[in-house]
Amino acid sequence: GFAAKSGITPFNAWLPPAHAASPSSISALMSGLLIEVGIYGILRVFAIGHQTDASSFISKLLIFFGLLSIAAAAFSILPRNNIKKTIAFSSIENMGLVLIGIGIGTPIALFWVLFHLLAHSIIKSLLFFSAGIINRQYHSSRLDSIKGPLTLQPLASWGLIIGSLAIIGTPLFPLFFSKFFLLSQIGKTSLILLGFVLLFLFITVSAFIYFFIKLFISNESDDLVTKIKTESRMESKMKSVEQYNVPLSMKTCVVICLIITIGLGLFFPELLKVLLTKIVEQLGF
Repeated sequence: GFAAKSGITPFNAWLPPAHAASPSSISALMSGLLIEVGIYGILRVFAIGHQTDASSFISKLLIFFGLLSIAAAAFSILPRNNIKKTIAFSSIENMGLVLIGIGIGTPIALFWVLFHLLAHSIIKSLLFFSAGIINRQYHSSRLDSIKGPLTLQPLASWGLIIGSLAIIGTPLFPLFFSKFFLLSQIGKTSLILLGFVLLFLFITVSAFIYFFIKLFISNESDDLVTKIKTESRMESKMKSVEQYNVPLSMKTCVVICLIITIGLGLFFPELLKVLLTKIVEQLGF
């Protein structure tokens, strides 16, 4: 039940369609809170099971389904042409990595699992809030309907760009640290497991980057070529496309998430470190 709530494969069929059909504020709640609650449930149950003779079996089970989730997300992102579905599949990949970290069960792994969940919730909120503005502008989240987003909605576009760099674990963003230390713990457990995880993460990151290159660079280039070939036609087209007047509340959500995302990548508050350490200790690890 908790695996279904957190979108772990093979219980993830509801997640991408739900995100695609929901308003972006609901998608932010689902990806930034709901699936984390599912992982929280798994972590609390594992904390009990970890103290029994079944600990080794439960750990292997969590690691298996974590790896399966990363693999499923990696190959599911490749054919996507919908912004919100692409973001949703990256949630499955991240929860798979978190599940492997729980399965490893060392204090260091669990510390970074908790940090990963925190950072993931902020970054995913940033991505979905930004995607919501783009959706309001074009009345669609599909690639073929979006042209010139950097011109019409620069804040949302940069929110998507920065959020995408953050969610794939680019250095100087918070998920870089959690992914790095989780991967180091995986390597200490099994080099073969580490190899598979790195392979699937590479596919996921490549597909994610390719998607957003098509969204921004390709679309902007297409607009430029069209403008050069038929300037008058382009002008009339741009006149017919009115810029969506983004409410202050929507802009504020994006800006706050941007500040926290960048801030967590540059600074690690001592209070947060103490809090996460206490949580790991109270869980009995």
